[in-house]
Amino acid sequence: MIEDIRTVDKRLGDGIGVSSALLLLRDSYGRLDDAGTPPHVNAAKYHARVTTLEQFAGTAADMYDVDRVQGHARYAVLRKETGVLFGQLNSSVGTNMRLP
Repeated sequence: MIEDIRTVDKRLGDGIGVSSALLLLRDSYGRLDDAGTPPHVNAAKYHARVTTLEQFAGTAADMYDVDRVQGHARYAVLRKETGVLFGQLNSSVGTNMRLP
């Protein structure tokens, strides 16, 4: 997921392949959701966040090709909320994930 975000950030800089990179990020959220709930995390809130991020990534991919400003804005929200997700995961499993 971190590498996918790094790729989206890079693609936003040149405008090439942004939608494809966002779709890869969407799939990463989906795999995370399929992996189950980490210990000591509120399952409902965690899965709601991951599912919403997955949907936001897909929507941003669709939007970007039609309206780059709207697609980029959707991604900005997704990126910010991914930081919150990383905080949940870091607390739960002792990782130190950070946004690039």
